[in-house]
Amino acid sequence: MQLWRLPPGGFATPAVVDLWVWTDVAMKPGEWVSFATLSADATDRWSRVVTVNLDPGGWVDVFHVPDQGEHRPTIETHRPFPQRTWVHLSIRIDFDPRHGSIEVRQNDMLVDRADVSGGHGRLEQAHFGMYAIPTLTTGKVCNDDLTITAAR
Repeated sequence: MQLWRLPPGGFATPAVVDLWVWTDVAMKPGEWVSFATLSADATDRWSRVVTVNLDPGGWVDVFHVPDQGEHRPTIETHRPFPQRTWVHLSIRIDFDPRHGSIEVRQNDMLVDRADVSGGHGRLEQAHFGMYAIPTLTTGKVCNDDLTITAAR
């Protein structure tokens, strides 16, 4: 979704992305599936993203934190992510240029937190659904009840 194209543009952050996810994916080491790709980039390049992924170990991971291409979360619980059942994810993203962050809750329990650099205070683009490493040739990811709102 290119939120930056909508009047009045993207969402001011911090913002909360709530969604329900149902997965059926078998992965090998090194593979991943992205539940959400969030971007501060208001162009077609998606040059600055933060992703919320299913790790092949069976838990939620955040990537491209604090900088693009990095994986340095401050909290990572490795809480099992159940497949073939609906799971509620709540993602709080803040693209503040000095104090950016992301927090992910799975069924109301904190599972990941990380600092986020490279933002300018707005969520400009978002992608949901089946997005995975090219070696993963089969799988199913469904989303329901997806909302983006201002954080309280």
